[in-house]
Amino acid sequence: MAAAPEPVPPVDLGRDPARRAHRLRVVGAAGIGLAAAGICVLGIEGEIGRLAAAALIGACAVGLAVALRRPATVAAIPVGQADDPAAARRIAVAAHELRTPLNGILGFTDLLARTGLTPEQQAYVGAMRRSGTALLGLVDDVLDLGRLEAGRDAHPPEAVALDALVEDVVELLAPRAHAKGLELAAFVAPGLPVRVVADPLLLRQVLLNLGGNAVKFTQEGGVAVEVEPAPRGRIAFRIRDTGIGIAPADAERIFAEFERVAEPAGDRGGSGLGLAIARAIVERLGGEIRLDSRLGAGACFAFDLALAAAEPSPPLLRPLAGRRVLILAQGRIEPPLLLRRLHALGAGATLAASPDCLAPDEPFDVVLIDHRPGADAADALVRARAHLAAVPRAVVLIAPADRDNLERLKVAGFDGHLVRPIRVASLVRVLDGATASEAAAAPIAAAPAGRIHDVLLVDDNEINALLGRALLDHLGHRARVAADGPSALAEIAAAEAAGRPFAVVLMDLHMPGMDGFATIRALRARDGGATPFVVAVTADATPAAAARAVACGADATLVKPIDRDRLAALLAAVPRSAAPPAADRSAAG
Repeated sequence: MAAAPEPVPPVDLGRDPARRAHRLRVVGAAGIGLAAAGICVLGIEGEIGRLAAAALIGACAVGLAVALRRPATVAAIPVGQADDPAAARRIAVAAHELRTPLNGILGFTDLLARTGLTPEQQAYVGAMRRSGTALLGLVDDVLDLGRLEAGRDAHPPEAVALDALVEDVVELLAPRAHAKGLELAAFVAPGLPVRVVADPLLLRQVLLNLGGNAVKFTQEGGVAVEVEPAPRGRIAFRIRDTGIGIAPADAERIFAEFERVAEPAGDRGGSGLGLAIARAIVERLGGEIRLDSRLGAGACFAFDLALAAAEPSPPLLRPLAGRRVLILAQGRIEPPLLLRRLHALGAGATLAASPDCLAPDEPFDVVLIDHRPGADAADALVRARAHLAAVPRAVVLIAPADRDNLERLKVAGFDGHLVRPIRVASLVRVLDGATASEAAAAPIAAAPAGRIHDVLLVDDNEINALLGRALLDHLGHRARVAADGPSALAEIAAAEAAGRPFAVVLMDLHMPGMDGFATIRALRARDGGATPFVVAVTADATPAAAARAVACGADATLVKPIDRDRLAALLAAVPRSAAPPAADRSAAG
């Protein structure tokens, strides 16, 4: 009979049996939910169905075994081991052993969702995806907290552009916010240093954690991320929402590990670690999180940091000075912040819910009109032109999901568009006369027709190798698999001898024997031969792992679980200087 699982010690809470039990429930519930959902789809016909079912059941078993039977690999590392290399090693092992089976779970779930399923099976696949994503979030949060407590998460301070960092955070939060119909906007006050000296990864993480928490607990209205000057030369960061609020009795408890207050119906994900991690990061950076909230009235999390200017600030620029801008929008978050931003850029801006609120002869150079479900911008433009004496230019504000409406809106009379969340650079370009296509963020170009790559996938994990091959097949590329470093080098040499060198090598970094790092070094050290584009694939999401892979000769990195769209984008961007793509060789005869 197998030995009973050892109890899993909660992070820095080992003497609290209630917390230990809660952690077992969190990890166990997510995994069991996946296993149950996987059993329900065992009847699906076809190779993907069989692979998905096997991967789901097998990966769940592996994942739960790691989580429940191998506590040494979980990032429950005592405080004060910042200089202990073993602490970093345990975290790296935890990342690899926990994220690797999740790669199979989420990857095959995505492939399964793209096959012909019945409505019942689609519901099961949706349950698997939600459970797997929840488990991934839990794993990441536990590992993040472990790194913080072990002192392994600090990075050398560097010059950070505040505007860009805050806009990146808001852009990452946008898909979930927009899916809930929420407003989301950022504002960085003029007069702050353009670039400050900070740890960008830690600062980004705390803003993501606080912003993600705000999106989760907001059902109507929206979320704002604001950065402004604070007393004594410090910089104030504020994340406020119009959500359900927090009772005074819970104001301190929510910052404890694995603690969660009552959650909105239908949004019960999360590990209860996000706020604990945010507080730990802010304290490490020399600040303290403050909470201003009451039940039913939203919440505001704020903290101040002493961040030195990385360079002398240039004179305050007002690139939209003299522009007269009308904003036609309704909302509690985005329209007021857009108004503040336009004023900071020098524009004379007016916010109105309807053109009927304005005098007909008020002069404007540009009208910005919000487009949302239930508020069609084309109708608003008709009303504006009927009421105002002149509307020289009209720009529509849309969410990424509304791009399909752009042609109709152009026909309706719009001269350009801005995609929410709005970046300052895009706003200035559009209002300064640039076309919308110049201002909108350009997606990575799709692979031109015929650019089919020969790809070598190197992975010692059978499920991940099956998943990688299936993903590459679905993307139209030709794949071969090697299970270890020596086999990979042999495959590469054989392909070159046959005149069909690999254009791309997807290299797992953590393999027994000759690992991915050593294999990449050996590949790059060869005399002559092709120069494939090497993508390091790892479950270690830390910047240190990526930097080490690049130092060994990798051209790019992918973090497990592998995202299909990210893989597709990487393969589309492979330079033609790599080994010739298969389609090119075929055309050449």
